[in-house]
Amino acid sequence: MIDKRIPIYNVADWNRVGTNQTFDGRVWSMSEEYRVMNDINFSGQVLQNLGEDSNRFTGKIDGQGYTFSNMVKTVNIGNQAPSVGLINWTGAGAEILNLKIGVNWTVSGNDTILVYNCYYIGGLIGVARDTLTVKNVQVSGSINGGTVGSFGGSNFSHVGGIVGVCTPGGDITLENCINNASVTGNNNSNTFQCECGGIVGTCDVNSLTIRRCVNNGAITLGTSGIAGGGRAVRAGGIIGASGNSTIPPRIIDCYNSGDVSVSKNGALTGAAYLVAGGLVGAQRSSTVIANCYSTGKVIRNANTSNGAVNRIGGITGESDVATNLAINTYYLASQLFVGTAVQADANTGSGTIVIDGTSVPPRGSTQGSGAKAQNVMQVTLANAQANNTIYYTGNVTSTTPGITGWDFTNVWNVSGTNYPILR
Repeated sequence: MIDKRIPIYNVADWNRVGTNQTFDGRVWSMSEEYRVMNDINFSGQVLQNLGEDSNRFTGKIDGQGYTFSNMVKTVNIGNQAPSVGLINWTGAGAEILNLKIGVNWTVSGNDTILVYNCYYIGGLIGVARDTLTVKNVQVSGSINGGTVGSFGGSNFSHVGGIVGVCTPGGDITLENCINNASVTGNNNSNTFQCECGGIVGTCDVNSLTIRRCVNNGAITLGTSGIAGGGRAVRAGGIIGASGNSTIPPRIIDCYNSGDVSVSKNGALTGAAYLVAGGLVGAQRSSTVIANCYSTGKVIRNANTSNGAVNRIGGITGESDVATNLAINTYYLASQLFVGTAVQADANTGSGTIVIDGTSVPPRGSTQGSGAKAQNVMQVTLANAQANNTIYYTGNVTSTTPGITGWDFTNVWNVSGTNYPILR
């Protein structure tokens, strides 16, 4: 059977994708299907990132397990609103499969011109709009959202290891993805919101499923001294912030080993929200987190003076909705820090976490079932300081449709006293 997908052998081939050039009798359009034929080293080469809002990539790329290495891109903010990724924008039907990429993405400069601006930076994709499937993708290197500020108006930055932001539209699936890249950002704006995650920065879609994904990269966010209120930095090991989805986002069979850190630098005359969670920074819609765990540190380095509002948690930093499902989900009690001091879970969100089914915890404290106020779910300081055990926040038997327990035959592997890893 003849493989009709357009082959990509080198940097020149990649830079031809989406240009509508006719080469070897084929039109290299944004909607074509492509396959990578070998490893490609971009060192010293000019890299063409794909797509923009008016011309989104809607085709398919099969990396066939090969690696794109040494890709570098620096975008100066100036008076523009950049989207940065190997693919800047994807549209309905896009598929990216079986690809490893090594990136160094940097947003530089400090916007002092635009009144309203948004910045989207992802290791693989800057903005995912409408239906998207990403499977078996690995990202390494660094993703730096830079420092963004403005004289006025509202500014938003979304930075993710795999996808910067998932915007309203179709169903998005991320499966078997690994982020090893560091993810950083900084807020220097009067009304700036910065949200960073190891897999996705921010999601606001019809539905989002993140399944069998891993973050090993450090997530680091800061807010600098400036007058005014409304600044917020939200960071999570898997998602920085889950937004207003029609169907609750699902994070299933995932784990985070990367440190998640938020900090306030300098004096602030208005309120600043510092939010960090081992798996999700902020939940703005009901979210299902099942069969997951986090072993990374969750660190708040800011002092509490000058109006800073601090919300950190082993699973979720903040919840703005009535209910969230935490099923078979764990974190290390001793990995919550203020500076270098271990502390109790400081999650002060207004919502509740629903423990689904009957709790039979293998370790930690029995939480029972039903709706729980978040302070009921929190680890005490004594518990956190006493040991390094995983604190249990879920149940063994789920009653949620489509959610089963930990599968150590097909999904997870555990050896001795080590933490489970994905097969």
